[in-house]
Amino acid sequence: MPRRGVNHKVQNITFQQVSMFLEVAKRLNITAVAEDMYVSQAALSKTIQRLEDNLKMPLFDRSGRNLKLTPQGKLLYSKLQAPFESICNSIEEIQHISRDEPLSLKIGYLSTIDLNYDYNPLNKFISEYKSRNPELKFQESIYSFDELKSKLSFGDLDLIFIPNFELYNFDDNGIDSKGILKFRIFIAVGENNPARKNEYLDMNILRRQPLYTVGTAKSPTMSECLKNIVGYNIEKSPGVPLPNNETLIRTLKSGNGFSLLGNLQHSDIKGIKLFPVEDTTYAITLHMAWRTNNENRFLHSFIKSISNSMHL
Repeated sequence: MPRRGVNHKVQNITFQQVSMFLEVAKRLNITAVAEDMYVSQAALSKTIQRLEDNLKMPLFDRSGRNLKLTPQGKLLYSKLQAPFESICNSIEEIQHISRDEPLSLKIGYLSTIDLNYDYNPLNKFISEYKSRNPELKFQESIYSFDELKSKLSFGDLDLIFIPNFELYNFDDNGIDSKGILKFRIFIAVGENNPARKNEYLDMNILRRQPLYTVGTAKSPTMSECLKNIVGYNIEKSPGVPLPNNETLIRTLKSGNGFSLLGNLQHSDIKGIKLFPVEDTTYAITLHMAWRTNNENRFLHSFIKSISNSMHL
């Protein structure tokens, strides 16, 4: 079978062109990007123009007062952003290795790690592991569900901690995972929700209200919990997706609606009432997940240690 040659349009596209395009597409401000990159506005504009010429398509709409992405520009940005960031991180990691700098362990969490009391065993283990391994550099960050899965897929994170209902929808054959904790499930409503009757919930009222979600509620555990405890059919009413937990909490406080949450007993959820689901069949399982082809020796040592210390 003959080898396909590299398209000359792709050959002419440079790393600099892609880098500048992504930054301008992200900020839509030529002046600010030029200042941060220490280049003139004219040079930056010319680089973007060369990329457009190579692609034979406009990436920006310059007709109005404000710079806008064209549909082609939006598509290119969505396709290039994550892979380009991954390439940059890989190059930086190789540079560290070449300078004999120690590899770090890059871990991703959800923002609830600081709010959910059921995370305490994990937080304690990681704190003790750091104390026992002072030479290991930890890089820890907080992301949304989708960001966690994307960054793990592209190799930007060595390890993520994510609930089973999100891992259930994670379509990546190169990922392995292990359950380490069980979280209790609570039905969360605002303090003034009409379904709240002092210390119990009126399910007849609740099931007619909107379900708010941050991740998905279509995993078997969550679907069964909604059906059997609340009487809510997720197949008929898929719920209202919200971008993050902060938005969800504000939405619940404002009126009707409910959500399924973990044990978020914290001052940040003042105005929210949590009703525990007593049936432990519907507990949320927290998993750690990693890429099977990751050769970071610190990662495998960490996985072994946490597996020996924490298990369902």
